[in-house]
Amino acid sequence: MNNKSVLIIAGETSGDIHGSNLIREMKNLIPDLKFYGIGGERMKQEGTELFYNVNQMSLIGVTEILKHIPFVYKVINRIVSIVKERNPNLVILIDYPGFNIRLGKRLKKLGKKIFYYISPQVWAWGKRRIKKIAEFTDKMAVILPFEEEITEVLELMLPLSGIHCSMLLKLMCQKKNFLACANYQKIK
Repeated sequence: MNNKSVLIIAGETSGDIHGSNLIREMKNLIPDLKFYGIGGERMKQEGTELFYNVNQMSLIGVTEILKHIPFVYKVINRIVSIVKERNPNLVILIDYPGFNIRLGKRLKKLGKKIFYYISPQVWAWGKRRIKKIAEFTDKMAVILPFEEEITEVLELMLPLSGIHCSMLLKLMCQKKNFLACANYQKIK
């Protein structure tokens, strides 16, 4: 099913804020674009169909994370099933590395185009994380200027520091025709 849709995953409140801004800008470009996934009230207000709320996904501390491992894998499995059923044109992952890296690897095996919007801070997590992300990500956006140097080597990066969402989308179009790569030429 090719229905002008995007799976978007934001597991934290900050991701909900950034995700809602991105959704609004993308809908300005493609008004009938549908969004579904994981997010919060702001993404819901932009019309996103939520399967899980960020409040269900925010896990803090080792004990809480360990206690919720079965739930996390249940969510990943459900999202994978939804992707198989709905076949989104694009997957957008927003930060939330513990979950999104696992999910991204599974979705890449299904042949999905994946954009990591506001990638995990590789300077804090280590440079090896970039290589993990590169295995399943078609493009990623960084928000801190010095991160551009770290990721530029892999040609994954779209700089975000000081850029409004509409500018980001224009950059995406210019950078190796990212939107065309994500099958947007079929849905315009």
